Amino acid sequence: MTIIDLSHEIEPTMTVYPGTPRPQIEPLSKHDSHGYAELQITFTTHTGTHLDVPYHVLPQGKGLDQMSLGKFMGKAFCVDVRGMKAVTVDFLKQFGLNDVDFLIFYTGMSKYWKTGDYLTKQFAVLTEKAANYLVRTGLKGVGLDAISIDRTDSESLPIHRILLSNEVIIVENLTNLSKLIGKKFEFFAMPLKIKAADGSPVRAIAVLDE
Repeated sequence: MTIIDLSHEIEPTMTVYPGTPRPQIEPLSKHDSHGYAELQITFTTHTGTHLDVPYHVLPQGKGLDQMSLGKFMGKAFCVDVRGMKAVTVDFLKQFGLNDVDFLIFYTGMSKYWKTGDYLTKQFAVLTEKAANYLVRTGLKGVGLDAISIDRTDSESLPIHRILLSNEVIIVENLTNLSKLIGKKFEFFAMPLKIKAADGSPVRAIAVLDE
C-alpha cells in the first residue's frame, strides 16, 4: 500500500484566492512560559487544499454538517489535462467512470504554488456541457490542482453552480497529482467538522494498492 499526500501545507505565506486573507498562525502558549505549546490559527474555510459544498454558492444548498462522511471518500481516477484549453464531453467519454466516485484533474498548476503564476496562468476548465455530463455519471466529487474549478476571472462561477447544485463536491488546490495520472486509487478529503460551513480545508490523500 502506498499513501500519497495531496495537500498543501497551511502557513502564512501560502497562496490564497484573490481577496482572501492569508492564514495567521501565532503562538498562544509557549513551553518556556506556560509549560506547553499551543498555536492560535485564523483562516477561511477555503484556505489551501479545501473542499466546497453546495452552500458555498447556493443559499439553500446543503452545508458541511448536512453531508455524510461517505461523501468525502471513495474510488478516484486521475486524468491529465495539461495543455488543454477546455475539458469537453468528448474528452471525458474516453474514460470509464461508472465505477469511480471522484474524477481528479491534473492541470499541472501545482508547480506554480506560492508564485503569482498560480493565480494568473490559464488552465483547462470544464465546459458547462462537460460539467453536466459529470453530474449524470453520479460522481461524488471532482478535484484539481488549481485555484478554482472555474476560470479565475469568472464572477458567475457556472461550473461551481452546476456541480454543487447536484451535490457534486469540489476539491481545489490539490498537489502531487503527477504520481496518479491514469491510475485508480482510494481518495480521502476529510473536512473539519464545522457547523453550517460552506467548505473546509482538508487533508487529502490517495491510497494505492501497490
